[in-house]
Amino acid sequence: MNSDNSRIIFFIIILLFFLSSPGGDGVTSQYEFIQLESLKAQFNYEYEAFQDLTYDTNFKNITGLKLAYGDSLRNPELNATYPLPDKDYSSWKSDENYMMLPQHIIDEVHNDVWSYKQTIFPPNITSNLYGKAKLIDNNKYTKIRMPIANFFDSPESFQDEKPAEGEHYLSADERGDAGNHGELRNVTWENGIVDVSIQHLDSVENSLSLSAASFSTSESQFAEEDGHWKILHLNVNFYNKEETEKHSLSAEGIYDIWTGRILIMSQSAKFHSLFAFPHYLADSEKEFNQIKNLIGKYWNATDYAESLTMANLQHLSDEANTKCEYFGFLQLESWNQYTPDQIRMIDEELKWPLGRPINRSELPPIRLAKAVLYSPDCGVSLKLEDVHGPRYELQVRTIRIHLLLGVLLFLGQIYLLLCQMNHTNTPSSVNKISYWCLFMMNLVDGCLAMLYFLASPLLRELYLPLCISAFACFILASVFEIRYMISVYASQVNEQGVGILTLLRGGSEPSTTVNRVIPDEAVISSSLYGRFFFTLIVSIFILLSSLLWPKGIRTVFEYSVLILLNSYWIPQICRNAVKGSDPRRRRHNGYQSLQNGDTNSIPLLWSFIIGTSVLRLVPIVYVFTYPSNVFRHDRDVKFAVLLSLWMLFQLLVLYSQDLLGSRWFLPQHVIPDGYHYHRAVPQSILMEYGSEDNCFVCPICMTDTPVYVEEVKETHKVDIQSYMITPVKACLFDMDGLLLNTEDMYTIALNQMLKIYDKGTLNWDLKLQLQGLPGSEAARKVIDYYDLPLSLDEFDGLNRKHQSVLWPTSKFLPGTFELISYLKAQNIPVALCTSSTADKFHSKTSHLTEAFKLFDVIITGDDPRIPAGRGKPFPDIWQLGLKELNQKYNTSIESQDCLVFEDGIPGVQAGKRFGGYVVWVPHKEAIGLINDQTEILDGRGEMLESLEHFDRSKFGL
Repeated sequence: MNSDNSRIIFFIIILLFFLSSPGGDGVTSQYEFIQLESLKAQFNYEYEAFQDLTYDTNFKNITGLKLAYGDSLRNPELNATYPLPDKDYSSWKSDENYMMLPQHIIDEVHNDVWSYKQTIFPPNITSNLYGKAKLIDNNKYTKIRMPIANFFDSPESFQDEKPAEGEHYLSADERGDAGNHGELRNVTWENGIVDVSIQHLDSVENSLSLSAASFSTSESQFAEEDGHWKILHLNVNFYNKEETEKHSLSAEGIYDIWTGRILIMSQSAKFHSLFAFPHYLADSEKEFNQIKNLIGKYWNATDYAESLTMANLQHLSDEANTKCEYFGFLQLESWNQYTPDQIRMIDEELKWPLGRPINRSELPPIRLAKAVLYSPDCGVSLKLEDVHGPRYELQVRTIRIHLLLGVLLFLGQIYLLLCQMNHTNTPSSVNKISYWCLFMMNLVDGCLAMLYFLASPLLRELYLPLCISAFACFILASVFEIRYMISVYASQVNEQGVGILTLLRGGSEPSTTVNRVIPDEAVISSSLYGRFFFTLIVSIFILLSSLLWPKGIRTVFEYSVLILLNSYWIPQICRNAVKGSDPRRRRHNGYQSLQNGDTNSIPLLWSFIIGTSVLRLVPIVYVFTYPSNVFRHDRDVKFAVLLSLWMLFQLLVLYSQDLLGSRWFLPQHVIPDGYHYHRAVPQSILMEYGSEDNCFVCPICMTDTPVYVEEVKETHKVDIQSYMITPVKACLFDMDGLLLNTEDMYTIALNQMLKIYDKGTLNWDLKLQLQGLPGSEAARKVIDYYDLPLSLDEFDGLNRKHQSVLWPTSKFLPGTFELISYLKAQNIPVALCTSSTADKFHSKTSHLTEAFKLFDVIITGDDPRIPAGRGKPFPDIWQLGLKELNQKYNTSIESQDCLVFEDGIPGVQAGKRFGGYVVWVPHKEAIGLINDQTEILDGRGEMLESLEHFDRSKFGL
């Protein structure tokens, strides 16, 4: 007990260790504490210096702002120290001697980019913009050296308690690499792509990882200054078309609502850009003071320095070591077509939709008229062109509509699947469905459901439509599709381990493989659900990982997966070929019988095939052909056409299988044609046995039955499904309960044994499961069902003791001996195939020896040629019996030419798998308990109350 308690305490400690996290600031050591305090002290010191800054004074000891472009132009190796000899700190001018920009860039910004006069611009510009990026120069400008404080460095060993003092400079190698994050600091391509995400700082959490409450309550304090300025947060990504070289920056910006100017600056451990906004954006002392006041309110409202954490420190360090610093000068395109009141109404309606008349479809996009990016430490200059995108609220609305349309597609798929499930309502029709066809559809739907679930908490504006989509998709995948897959898998589980040629030939060849025990539906259900969720998790992991792969590899992976997952009809085509179906011409001769139906066609409804193909192809075609799709996916019309043609090819093959027969493309010598119960009658047979009016006398109802004759055209209107030609070349019999009354003796013996243990009497529900099973399997079921305190050997010994008294009194059931005698007189080969062991067989029949000599072949359940575990409901015993008959009489009788006589459900199942026509004669007590007779027989047999009622003429006997 003490050992158990110690183990529990140990696991609790380990769990707490892994679940524990550092404090709110993320500090875990003395070294990190000093690091963070040094960063806070640095920001506080620089903020005090910023407070002393005026419109006419220069920057002093602020990180990243110590050198101007002119300083580095005169001395490229100049270190950024304070104070610099001969540097003017008492004045400020907008030229390269004071700013970090070359004069060419300064002139371009003032004369070209920011040349707009005061006009009307939207106050809210939250949006995602996309456009082109063009490299202007990457080697022309002098690079400004920017040091990084040494306290940002990680400790070299666990003994370090205090970061080093001073600062250091980055040394880029010849390739321009910096740090170990693999991002190139230099832009080498000429033309690329840019995407810009703009968010107002009063609507999202800021880059310092503060909670929304920490500044949203103070929104009115710093969100704008007299309706003139707004603080923005921007994410800018620019890369070449092949995505082999990517650059990104996360920056704060200030938006001048009156003129449409936007200034953005990156921030890192080597560049504290927050304090540079007033000088670089203001055109007058008034504007300088407004912006300075805005920065001060922002600083106080967010408690900027004191809210810094180790995560912020690490982020600043990573940005400094792996990326260039950038200035961005953006100019919005004006909205002069609107009045200020109209723009106010547009903003209010987009934020709180109430039906105001704003005509959303006519709203102009947020567009950058001109934009320039410049990096002072990397000397890179870029121009952004044709950068535009819709307002974020409009984009969200469009995505919401697309999601709801997707829900309609899911509902349509559910409806089609329910129609298909209702169509295949018998085991034989379900058996013709391909499990892998459904599996591929299920995998796609399951992945979509999981992606919707993962995205819903991340995209708050789309939470409700994402949840609805996820629910509809999850219901489709995990309820309907999995339920259908379980039924299909259960109907095909006996085919596992069977060779493809054996399946193609209808399973008539004896199986030599050792078979596993067939699991019940509950086991199959749990197995498939486990497989479903495991496959789902692995697939989602691979899909999300692929988003980070290089574009070339990602594109090959994407296209390959799409082609593979849209090949879901290929497994069904193969399954159709395995199961076989007649050409439509053979099934439809003039008209379709209302009584028989089209039972030999492909199992899928054409509405399901075409509807599913269209519903699953439409979203892919939309993504690959519509340039403004919500996923911003590259347009590739050729692939969309190729995928559509591939889908059309699959549909044409399915249609050809329905029209010409499912095996039309296979060589005839590979697939022997199976026996057709509904077939044309040769003219020679008609002339010998038929009548002049092309009819045969039905042996059941003794009336003339018209038949279809290929050579006689006037018979081609006869429904070939309206009659059946039944071949009987051999008869195979079970023994217990069918020929002899030994099943009643089994019941008596078991009741006597159950009475010893006060277990009552044998339940007939259990009895139905025991009939036809090998002795060991039946014993195990009884022991488990009644929880008997016996081993298998003890049970068998006690059972034999009771049975041995009863066997000598066994006798033939009514009609059985007469039927066997008749078949023998008609030279019909007969075989006895019983699950009883040889010694039990002799005990039961020792007084009936002469009668059992009528059988040509006798096979017992312990015959060594039957593999272990291959008793009924497996067909091996019937296959062995037929094989012995063929060897004895040198014949080639096929399984479909045989009648199988059985009394138990496992034996009926074995007979159907064997391929014969089953005559089922259940015990009179069992008849009332059998509610699914039609499903069990599945059109491949019939049920009689007694062999006395067996109509020999029906089978031509």
